[in-house]
Amino acid sequence: MTPMMRKKTKNLIKSKSVRLSFVFAFLLFSIHTFGFKVTPKTEGPDLICPSDERVILDNRYPVNTVYVGFWDYEEQIKLIDTIVESAKLSKTQVDVIVPASQFWSGYQWYKKQKDKKYVKLLFSQGEDSIWTQDYMQFTFNTKTHKETLLELPYDDSPSKTAAQISIEKKVDFIPVHQSVFDKAEFGSGDFGGNIEALNDKIVLVGDNMLVGTKKRVEMATDQKVLTLSTAWLEPGHVDELFTTIPSKSSCGYSVLYASPRLAIDMLKSNVKNRIEKFAPPDGWSEEIEDREKERVSFDECLQKYNWKVGTGLYVCKELVRANLKYHSLILKNVEKIRSELKLTKSCRDVEFVPMPVLFSPKLLAKNYGTNEDYAIALNINPVNGILLGKSYITGDQGIAIFGEYVKKVFDRLGVKIRSVGSTHLHMLRGGVHCTTNLLRTCR
Repeated sequence: MTPMMRKKTKNLIKSKSVRLSFVFAFLLFSIHTFGFKVTPKTEGPDLICPSDERVILDNRYPVNTVYVGFWDYEEQIKLIDTIVESAKLSKTQVDVIVPASQFWSGYQWYKKQKDKKYVKLLFSQGEDSIWTQDYMQFTFNTKTHKETLLELPYDDSPSKTAAQISIEKKVDFIPVHQSVFDKAEFGSGDFGGNIEALNDKIVLVGDNMLVGTKKRVEMATDQKVLTLSTAWLEPGHVDELFTTIPSKSSCGYSVLYASPRLAIDMLKSNVKNRIEKFAPPDGWSEEIEDREKERVSFDECLQKYNWKVGTGLYVCKELVRANLKYHSLILKNVEKIRSELKLTKSCRDVEFVPMPVLFSPKLLAKNYGTNEDYAIALNINPVNGILLGKSYITGDQGIAIFGEYVKKVFDRLGVKIRSVGSTHLHMLRGGVHCTTNLLRTCR
């Protein structure tokens, strides 16, 4: 999500919030958290800590705490409920971050929880909490198990929420220097969605990340930071293209990657599958429609276009041409990752699993795959999800053949897929991974 869109999101959420009395707001600000303190027992890939002492990011290790942003909107609340349900099965703590303007709604949601053992509210003094992935990242020490919170430049001032979490969780805190905010040169490429751990030796970032932000990531971890091509995307985040999933494969994990070519081939093989046009969240029509007017619409390509024959609808032919270019860029990223796996002496037989994702450019162009594309996911992106215990939570695909394929992939990997409504996040250029943040540890 771009900085401008982020601020629009903040204003929209705030405008729909229930205002609190001064006294109640003061009390909640003072309390900060509400819920039971528990020591979570993690469940998931039974990975022991590496024998050498290092500070790492690694998606393969069990989750200690799930952070998820609260938003008083039906689909977001259902998503939170699904996360809580999965967390209970894996005995994992869920901290729901409630923004300042939604204290009362968050409290009412909490009161309805029958089992509060693993659920806690974190009342944030900040306003924009829904994109929880973007303003912080967690690392951990493989010997001491000590966690550290790395703050990321996200808003026009230091994140109140990130600092608050570091205090509440008693973890080390690496703040963003005030000069970064003063210069205001950062963008969405510097957000947490653009930092994705591949394994204990490699962290992936996008080529739209500032040199200064990349250096902070390098200083915060003992892993190689590998830069991939993402600048052709509007949010420009690597979590739109790659994610690591523990699996039954020989390396113990597989890498899911967005594959426009696969999506095209699947639509060609089954032309009857169509998706309904995504409807914006209630009360958001005007704001979203104004923003979408700046972009070419490809909605008919998923509703009327004959993918098998490929005739008619010029914009859909351009969509295919653009996606073939995007696919080639993604495959170059895959080869770059494979090369780095060899250099870092990681397991070389990592399985790369394609997932059906189409991307739409902002405008039609002679050449696609440039920084001017501002491409966004056309269908809900299955790569943008989280593994919690033995369940992978991601958005409901909407296109039947895509959903069936995704389920078969996870069945083969030995992971249960849990699809949830995420249209509201998709319309704002995000997904399930974007609204969550996972604090992991090793045994």
